[in-house]
Amino acid sequence: MTKTLVEMELAWNKPAKNSDLKESSDHVLRIRISPFSKGQGLPLHMAIALDTSGSMQGEKLEAAKKACRSVVAQLRDGDRLELASFSTEVQPLLKSHTGGKGAVETANVAINNLQASGVTRTDKALNWIQNALPEEPGIVRVGILITDGHATTPEGRILDNVTPLLNQAETLNSAGIVLHTVGLGDAEDFNTDFLYTLSTKGQGTFMYADTPQELEPELRERLTVSQAIAIDDAKLELIPQLNDVKVKAFCRLSPDYLPLEETAKGILTIGAIRTDTPTDVLVKVEIPRLSPGKSSGEQEVLQVQLTASALDNPVKETATILYTPEYDKSQQVNSDVEYDRGMWEYREALSILLREEKDADPKRIRKLIEIIEIAAENGLPQLKDQINCLKEEWKKTGKLSPRNITKAITIANKIK
Repeated sequence: MTKTLVEMELAWNKPAKNSDLKESSDHVLRIRISPFSKGQGLPLHMAIALDTSGSMQGEKLEAAKKACRSVVAQLRDGDRLELASFSTEVQPLLKSHTGGKGAVETANVAINNLQASGVTRTDKALNWIQNALPEEPGIVRVGILITDGHATTPEGRILDNVTPLLNQAETLNSAGIVLHTVGLGDAEDFNTDFLYTLSTKGQGTFMYADTPQELEPELRERLTVSQAIAIDDAKLELIPQLNDVKVKAFCRLSPDYLPLEETAKGILTIGAIRTDTPTDVLVKVEIPRLSPGKSSGEQEVLQVQLTASALDNPVKETATILYTPEYDKSQQVNSDVEYDRGMWEYREALSILLREEKDADPKRIRKLIEIIEIAAENGLPQLKDQINCLKEEWKKTGKLSPRNITKAITIANKIK
């Protein structure tokens, strides 16, 4: 297997203030990972589980058929596609379907036979994705779950406890499978928070097709992204170089936003690295004041180490920060990293709003909306209209519609 070469660039949002006060300060470190090669990514094995329960009948099902044909047409010669419908049971339709000449014609019969009936057994769909994508060295494995409704019990009742399904997504992720989710149609009819969390647990992305016609471009874009993956198992190790340095929080900001958690002390699994764009990881670090007797200047704070099966050796860089006693110098921010920090704060506020909107204290909701509004004013004009919708809706009704929250999240996910 051809080995991949990458470079890693580290940058802080601002210097550290060196003073006599016994206090630390929070700073954001951006870790930018860029492959040298801009060519094609690894071969792709994709499994699409399409909800064909009764509510999909009509325009949504026809749009889904068109989207599936479009995916088949975009497959490269080395790619393979698994396709299944799921409702009360899972019905496999395509198995290891390859791209290239004639791919759409040979897939058409199976796609045309899609019919809508039954309930929404999301648990069976996730089981099928796992079984359809066995481990294969050098192959990117991606699952996509498309649904227009809530996960249900075998009797068709809405599933109250979705924890087992979230655990299934974690199992997929631990097996090396990336899981993306798509909410199709009226966001009132499905649980955005569940689908968003499901994709997060699977280290994937939540997509929203507000109308049936939006499904095809969403799937085509996700396939393009998946075909550009050069590394699918990247990990970062963060090693403090100063006493009392505390790593407090982290996220993969771009190209796809993903909240991160440590898999072990100082270890982050960041997953996919693409050939066509840098991957940016943000780390919030509590920087201690300098020890008495130490002079101002550059100080080593963190060693950052990137490992992956596609790398011959770990890539190592050391993050140094400037300690300065001068207030003016300590406030000289890196505008690019500071913008990224704001994007992180905005997306985190949106995800909290999505998770807590039904149960949170009204004061907390207002505060989250304020954070989102400030972020838009500070360089995110694409979001102003959607944020104004949220703000006015909250003022008038004291509630936020699932559609407006879902739209805000998916618009934010597309901002680079």
